[in-house]
Amino acid sequence: MARKPVGMFRLQAVGLERVLGSLEAEVMEQVWRADGPVAIRTLHATLPPSRPLSFNTVVSVVNHLVEKGLLHRERARRGHLFTPTLSRDAFLAQVSRDVAAGLIRDFGDVAVAQFVAALRAENPAALRRLADLAQADGSARG
Repeated sequence: MARKPVGMFRLQAVGLERVLGSLEAEVMEQVWRADGPVAIRTLHATLPPSRPLSFNTVVSVVNHLVEKGLLHRERARRGHLFTPTLSRDAFLAQVSRDVAAGLIRDFGDVAVAQFVAALRAENPAALRRLADLAQADGSARG
């Protein structure tokens, strides 16, 4: 049975590394960029040379991603090929939803107020669109 793909959120990290290890994030980015199923040898060859990794390390990372349910493994002639189980956008949506739901469940209105404050500071236009959506949703139910 696959584990939940994200079990931790690192506030001090950036991007995918907030929810995946740095190697996992690099591997997932490479798999998402690939045009179809990808072999571990290909992943190993395309990872940034600034951080040389052994082939066995890449195998271990890929296996962890399979266990987490983020990669699907299929048998090929000379090994295995891997494909993402979710698109990058679908993964980001799932993680964002899980993090937001957890914060709301644990902190309620305080978390919601902080989402609004953060959105006001980071992207006021998005806050206006969200308000319009909320109003439209209220009108449709009304």
